[in-house]
Amino acid sequence: MRRKSSHQEHLATETILLREQPDASVSKLAEELFLTHNRIFAGLDKETFIRYLCRSGATDTKMRIYRRQDGALVGYAVVHRYQEVIKDKPTTIFRAEAGFLPQYRTYGRTFYFYGLEVLKHLLSHPTENIFYLGMLVHPSSYVVFARYFDEMYPKGDREIPEDSYRLMIDMADSFDVPPVDPSDPLIRNIGWRTREEKPYWRSTNDPDVVFFRTRNPDYRLGHGLVVLVPMTIPNLARALLVYVYKHAKWRLQEWQD
Repeated sequence: MRRKSSHQEHLATETILLREQPDASVSKLAEELFLTHNRIFAGLDKETFIRYLCRSGATDTKMRIYRRQDGALVGYAVVHRYQEVIKDKPTTIFRAEAGFLPQYRTYGRTFYFYGLEVLKHLLSHPTENIFYLGMLVHPSSYVVFARYFDEMYPKGDREIPEDSYRLMIDMADSFDVPPVDPSDPLIRNIGWRTREEKPYWRSTNDPDVVFFRTRNPDYRLGHGLVVLVPMTIPNLARALLVYVYKHAKWRLQEWQD
């Protein structure tokens, strides 16, 4: 399945369901993606990157590719869906990766793509437990989740319920990403790190950014903070409303400028 449309800042987008693509097409795309990824992130070799994105063992993987009008690939968003049985109950775990060249980064650019995939699954599987599991390597990613979702862990001084904490550790372990220090299993050794970072992220007093920096002080070494978001209807509905509001506000400011 491929669909093309225009998007913010006049980027063309292409949405690809990986299992519908022939191996040769996937290999060619993976090579192109790595060239862009390597301009954005450091610390990951090509084989590991391809395994993360294209051979993750997910039930389904969907990609959205962002290109300039001249065809140059400037960003990507990937969502993986894993089917599990946890405590005898069907459970879906979503994971995601994204990367954009600095001049094409905008607040919440990929959220609609991710949110729509989760919403479609939630509405068609209302009795399942559905979670997003992230291992976030930069405060900008954490801030997006903290702004959109009311229920997520860890978040501020909110206590993590014991069953959620255990689930976070078990799921992180299942993806074979080791903790940096066994005494803190929510900090994982992801390996990739952003090459270019605005000074804002190291200096701002924004409480969500401060929390991330405090909880994961060595994120610039490629350490990721494990984050769990229960994808319930109220939690996702709130996030989508926040997205619509922020997107409308951004569009209004763009029009006024």
